[in-house]
Amino acid sequence: MRVTGKEKVPYAPIPASLSPSRVSIGSFFQKREGLAQILAVVGILCGGSYLVWRLLVTSHNVPFWTFTPLFVAEIYGYISFLIFVLDSWRLPASPRLPVYDRTCDVIIPTYNEDIDILEPTIIGALQIRGQITVWLLDDGNRPEMKALADRYAIKYLTRTGNEHAKAGNINAALPHLTGDLLLVLDADHVAAPDFLEATSGYFVNPKVALVQTAHSFRNHNSIMHQEQGRNEQSLFFDVLLPGRNRLKSVFWCGSAAILRRSALMEIGGLATVTVTEDYETSLHLRLKGYLGIYHNEHLIQGLAPDNLTSYVIQRYRWAQGNLQLFRPSMRLPWRKELGILERISNTGGLLYYLSPFQKLIYSGNLVAVVFFGVLPVGYVGGWFIVFWGIASFTNILAVTALERGTTSPVEGVRNLFLAFEAYFRATSVLWTKAKVPFLVTPKNEVDLGGWASVRQMRFALLIGGVSLLSVINIWISYFSFHYFNWRYLAPHSISTVLIISFFGLMEVTIISRAAWSMYHRSQERTLWRFPVRLETYVNGVLSQCVDLHQNGAGIITTEKALAANPNIYVKIACRDLSGNVVWAGGQLRVRSKKPIEGTQESVRVGGRITWDSDEAKTAVIMQCYVVEQYVARQHFWLRHEKRRVVLLPAHIDGIDAECVDVSTSGASFVASAADWGKRQIGIRIPISVDDRFIGTAEIRNVTATSGEMMRIGAAVMWQNPYMLKIFSDSEKRDLKTRKAIAGGINP
Repeated sequence: MRVTGKEKVPYAPIPASLSPSRVSIGSFFQKREGLAQILAVVGILCGGSYLVWRLLVTSHNVPFWTFTPLFVAEIYGYISFLIFVLDSWRLPASPRLPVYDRTCDVIIPTYNEDIDILEPTIIGALQIRGQITVWLLDDGNRPEMKALADRYAIKYLTRTGNEHAKAGNINAALPHLTGDLLLVLDADHVAAPDFLEATSGYFVNPKVALVQTAHSFRNHNSIMHQEQGRNEQSLFFDVLLPGRNRLKSVFWCGSAAILRRSALMEIGGLATVTVTEDYETSLHLRLKGYLGIYHNEHLIQGLAPDNLTSYVIQRYRWAQGNLQLFRPSMRLPWRKELGILERISNTGGLLYYLSPFQKLIYSGNLVAVVFFGVLPVGYVGGWFIVFWGIASFTNILAVTALERGTTSPVEGVRNLFLAFEAYFRATSVLWTKAKVPFLVTPKNEVDLGGWASVRQMRFALLIGGVSLLSVINIWISYFSFHYFNWRYLAPHSISTVLIISFFGLMEVTIISRAAWSMYHRSQERTLWRFPVRLETYVNGVLSQCVDLHQNGAGIITTEKALAANPNIYVKIACRDLSGNVVWAGGQLRVRSKKPIEGTQESVRVGGRITWDSDEAKTAVIMQCYVVEQYVARQHFWLRHEKRRVVLLPAHIDGIDAECVDVSTSGASFVASAADWGKRQIGIRIPISVDDRFIGTAEIRNVTATSGEMMRIGAAVMWQNPYMLKIFSDSEKRDLKTRKAIAGGINP
């Protein structure tokens, strides 16, 4: 039996702006922020020069009513670009501050989510280290949810009615809460055990009322994902929000955030006027003088929309709520109490949700030029292509650089077209005061693609069709006039033909590829299977589990194992957070069986598993939803950070050692094998370095070296994370350290 290289490996939830992606040009700038900033300045200068030239040169000999719409659309795009540069100009680091050990209520609001979604969230919440109390706030008033809460010994609350949806649910619970801090988790958001350790330190500052973290998504086959880990929200959480820390324009994103309960009570609880209670509440906190901080770590795993229908529902609610805040009667994001840069940053959201109008102006100009000969400019010669081409190229390059591999401009246009109709319809809330219903995003759904999915893009398809007709007709008109002297439509210069073709074909390509992708999507599972590598026994025969969730698994085994007993019994070696093996056994009902290519008897079987006990199911949930992501993330950060070579005396779990390299989240030690004994990987032990720097280490690897010594690698939570400032990059290593490097101690 062997495992093929095609199987996926566990995913480490990390910022997409730090790890190279398929967007290779953007990824190039992840460690070249200064170069990206230079390109941004070039883009600003070229874009501004183009607009000035447009106004001075192309506004003559053209009616005001034809010139103005296109010029306004271009100014709109330029302003959006300037705000994007402001937000993404620099991404401050997110160091872990010393833990602020205070009581914390962990609340999980729910309405209609099923047990398969909520149970992992509850299990994950119970693993959070700190003084926590977990609450399940059930707006569905369901007996099975009360039973689930009782099973895990957590608090359960419900209420009569569902007024104000999620905001009302949380507000009804506030009088029952006693914690200093409040961690809000959506029903599908499974938190990491170190969530409070990473985020609580900010609350030492009494002005901090909110610490938001990234939303990461475990279902990598969702409608949002471009590749494993990188999704439509990567730009927002991994670039824009970190950058907004500089501007004080960070806002609550509804989940994966900690709030100061006293500050929340001071503003009267969650705001309930709009359907985006999170953003609205954040603005009320800011108006009271409180700060919101973004901590750039991926500390939860949630569910992204499975299909285009769910995606559109979610984006429609977000657009409605955001635009409600800009109603003339509210205008909370523009209140004068906020800083000028903060208000400019807030305007970026408004412009994004209004972008369908910009697209409609562009499409309207295509039709006007091609079919009616109405030109929006007074000059379309060669210099137009030069100025427009340079401005467009530098803009796209600057945006790609500042996006840092999280997405690309083409993907951004695609995402806009997917939700085009939703954004367009949502704009009505700007001038109406009709009550907006709170639409819950469906979860754990299938995606069968086909025309049912493509129909969600009908507005975008209409725009694509108009663009294609415009391009075809302008070329027919050009050739018929210049080669046959037949005036099919109004004659156009080659410059006009090329610009129309560029815009039209770009939109046609993006829209058609998106529609093709939506049509051919096929996802029949409602529950995401996690890629794993777990020791497994099938009817007593050693095998390997390669994907797993609480209801089923994919296992590579042998025909011999399957033939031994028609009632297939599996035992899977799960682990807890301490690294201890917990065996989960149950009966496998095979639904698929495929031979492994290149082997004689290895097969991959998949199916549903009926576990022997609730404890076995809980062990599987712990392995999939908590342990896998936590270990993978810790491993990434352990080696992503720059290690500084040192040679300092240390004590690890009471034994003498030498610290040979160190970072803000890890360290390596060399100790005697006899002293180290039989300590296991995964244990948490106290350490000190040079009798000055104290922390808790989680052992990651232990390797035998020469001379009966052991090298121990560990993830470390330092009591003072700024201790490494004493090791400056320019500091010369002493002779003893050089000898240590030469001796092979440094990896």
